[in-house]
Amino acid sequence: MFVGTVKEVKNNENRVGLTPESVQELVGHGHTVLVETGAGGGIGATDEVYRAAGGEIVETAGEIFDRAEMIVKVKEPQPVERAMLRDGQILYTYLHLAPDPEQTRDLIRSNAVCIAYETVTDAFGGLPLLKPMSQVAGRMSIQAGAGALETAKGGRGVLLGGVPGVLPATVVIIGGGVVGFNAAQMAAGLGADVTILDRSPAVLERLSTHFEARAKTAFASQANLMNSVIAADLVIGAVLVPGAEAPKMVTKDMLGQMKQGGQRRPSTWPMTPVLHRGSRLVVMIKCVTRRLLFLVRYRLPSALWQVASERNGRGVFHLREGEVGRPRCNGRVS
Repeated sequence: MFVGTVKEVKNNENRVGLTPESVQELVGHGHTVLVETGAGGGIGATDEVYRAAGGEIVETAGEIFDRAEMIVKVKEPQPVERAMLRDGQILYTYLHLAPDPEQTRDLIRSNAVCIAYETVTDAFGGLPLLKPMSQVAGRMSIQAGAGALETAKGGRGVLLGGVPGVLPATVVIIGGGVVGFNAAQMAAGLGADVTILDRSPAVLERLSTHFEARAKTAFASQANLMNSVIAADLVIGAVLVPGAEAPKMVTKDMLGQMKQGGQRRPSTWPMTPVLHRGSRLVVMIKCVTRRLLFLVRYRLPSALWQVASERNGRGVFHLREGEVGRPRCNGRVS
């Protein structure tokens, strides 16, 4: 099979669909791999490195779309890329269709076979291709949040783990899935006062058994959610509804009652987060200083391009035959 990967054209996207390691793996199994020149620049992989791995360097994305039977990307195809898809061609990438009806219509018109990483399941109903980016996003959300709490960045001047004689920061994580679990591990490891909210008794029991006294768990009722968010120094949103938009868990009323001062509120969007539509791996930091509101948003995994690309590549191509099930979603596209 002719497999191609192109340079990502979405703004601030530094990852690449195929790392040199993935190219070598595919070539070793008899496939021909086409790589757009400069595709690996964001992760520090030069064209020479890709050639050494067995890839064929191609000058333009258009040529790759013309020749390749399967296109492997990271982010959803942009309009210029969707226009190059053809009947029967396989597109393998994150799609995030729920908040993007225009993309959905374009993909349907192309008659390409479009496989969304975020909906592929394993034999146990898990999401093995989404999991790597969720792990990165969950861990980085605490790293980003800790920095946002610094006074120089408009934060409340709180140290997550505190110091002897000073209480640690209160971290609330909404959602106990892969993102929430990894965020909790980081926050608890730094010594923060961590509470995880979820609606699944099984998830809450698993988290309680794992973290023991290092983190508290609570059912995500409206009352618990309100009380926890209001008391928090840092709130991480990690709610997933496969194939659909994320529910809006944090209301404007809750935000208005949060601690005053240079407060920053990171909210991570790994499969679908609060205050954001769709399954985006993004962080939003809300900084309220007196009467001013500042918003900062960026895709977490893309900020750690090398780790994210390597982890994603291994997750995609190291699945053994029989491990992948049917794509999972709730059938709603808005």
